[in-house]
Amino acid sequence: MQYEQIIVDLNNPFASEEEVDRVIQLGKQLPLKGVKIAPYWVKKVARELKNKAILIQSNAGSFHGEDLTQIKVFAMKELIKVGTHEVISTLNVGALRTNAGWCKIECLQLSETAHQQEVLHTLRIPDTVLRKEEFNQIINICHQTGIDSLILQEIHLDHIDFIKKNLSENIELAIQTSHKEIYEKQLKTQFETVILSSDLLNS
Repeated sequence: MQYEQIIVDLNNPFASEEEVDRVIQLGKQLPLKGVKIAPYWVKKVARELKNKAILIQSNAGSFHGEDLTQIKVFAMKELIKVGTHEVISTLNVGALRTNAGWCKIECLQLSETAHQQEVLHTLRIPDTVLRKEEFNQIINICHQTGIDSLILQEIHLDHIDFIKKNLSENIELAIQTSHKEIYEKQLKTQFETVILSSDLLNS
């Protein structure tokens, strides 16, 4: 397994401290690219992994992206204070389909907030079916607003060729997956980063 491209995801919002400690141990023992952790635990994880060259990711706002932009910006600022290196915001698909300009303004504000503190801003696409034209809008938003990384879901693999052809090489392409077998056979060759559930590394 190519641990250097894996970000381990503790994808349980109700994770116990014992589960968080297991992720910390994975970060200490394996040459991982990073760990993705719920906001509540970022300070602890940052403290425990401060001597490791490892990214700490967390989400600003809800997992579905429906929060107000002001809430996401506030959450991002707080996450940066406690040690997050890469802050993830989720695209509001409803807003994209209503007025893509709203998404552009939001992403611009979040990227500016992150970059002022030398932190990365990643845009996560939720697990929903999108059309090719919508991916074209998303790619344009990424290019125009300083997005550092774009996270796709397995459901989006049908569009991977179009996305890779049109997305700037300066924007890292990542995928979130819950299938270790798919990762080992296919995904590791298509993406720079694979966000893999922590329980899969223990299986």
